[in-house]
Amino acid sequence: MRPALLALVLSMSVGGCQLGRPTPASASYVEPIPAVDAKELGRLIAHTVGDVWPGARTTILLVPPADSIANNDVTAALTAGLLENGFAIVSSETVGSASPHRLQYWVTPWDGHALVRLLLDASPRACLYGEDSKGHLVAITPLTVGN
Repeated sequence: MRPALLALVLSMSVGGCQLGRPTPASASYVEPIPAVDAKELGRLIAHTVGDVWPGARTTILLVPPADSIANNDVTAALTAGLLENGFAIVSSETVGSASPHRLQYWVTPWDGHALVRLLLDASPRACLYGEDSKGHLVAITPLTVGN
């Protein structure tokens, strides 16, 4: 894989360009990626969020995917991972007067790997995940952070 091409793809995704199917701006999106363990990917995303916000003191408004794709292993593992790391999770119906951080995510295939794009409040991030030679899911690229 060419590093320059990969850097271009990640910078485009962080900059707001869509790869894959268009999704509503108000929903997260998860597309099945057969070559990637979806449950492990959800846990890795939760750890990424934990590197940004402290779990024990943070409430997150987790933006769900559209109803037609809401039941997926990535979303279930992400939710479980966030709760295990001490995050409080609210929905748009239960947010009340709290001021939670907002987490929106998109998971799409790219060249046999999983391209994960996150929007943490207003800060876009992207990373490409795939399996290493031992079959473990790892970040193939560094986490790209937009402005």
